[in-house]
Amino acid sequence: MGMTKRNARSEPGKRTAVIWRIAPLKLALGALALLLVSSVLAQSGGGYTLDPWVVADGGAISSGGESYVLGSTVGQAGAGTVNGGSYTLYGGFWKPGSVIKAPPSKLPIYVPVILQSPPLPTPIPTPVPPLCNDIEDNDFPDQAKPLTTIGTTCIGSFQDDPQGEDDYYSIDLAAGQTISIDLTGIPADADYHLALYNAKSVLIAPLNGDQHHLVYRSAAAGHYIIRVYMARKSTATTNTYRLRAVIT
Repeated sequence: MGMTKRNARSEPGKRTAVIWRIAPLKLALGALALLLVSSVLAQSGGGYTLDPWVVADGGAISSGGESYVLGSTVGQAGAGTVNGGSYTLYGGFWKPGSVIKAPPSKLPIYVPVILQSPPLPTPIPTPVPPLCNDIEDNDFPDQAKPLTTIGTTCIGSFQDDPQGEDDYYSIDLAAGQTISIDLTGIPADADYHLALYNAKSVLIAPLNGDQHHLVYRSAAAGHYIIRVYMARKSTATTNTYRLRAVIT
């Protein structure tokens, strides 16, 4: 069967009706396309302005309890609806009745949530060694001050002393006890020495070798003197040292 002229004349009218029916959908799709345009700089012209924004990824989850339902998403931009004619486009992940069962004719309420990172842990300060019993005058053996920090590192100072001065500390050892002494924390451009004397001011250690570390075992109970000697004073930094004596 062939097409009649009547049918041929009616075909343009059908096409016109279809075009009018899809026009609102095209309008809505066009509006959504504008929403999906991301720009770094704002665009303007002809009385219109397109503000800068970004499109982010995300997802939708919901949880409920009793008569309440809480929905949430991450990175949702431009959530909402666009209407045109008898068509409605929903932007974002949320559509009434899809994830949250909203009452009829009611749309979800979008509530932004900002999460703050937890505060950084408070740093634990580094313990500062106590001061040695470095009380002036202690520049000679008979002025030696008792070393009260046995087993613990302490800080002594030559800062207010002229080059060539000494600091003296006294200790008592029982027969058979061993003392180990370390002198550290010396400035790079300074030179400090360490020595141990008996009660008669006779040098007993070190007789030779390392002048920053010494070990001595007492044959009999007695009184001893620790000497810290400043052979060269620092000109670049504070003249301090660290002294540690351990008795076993």
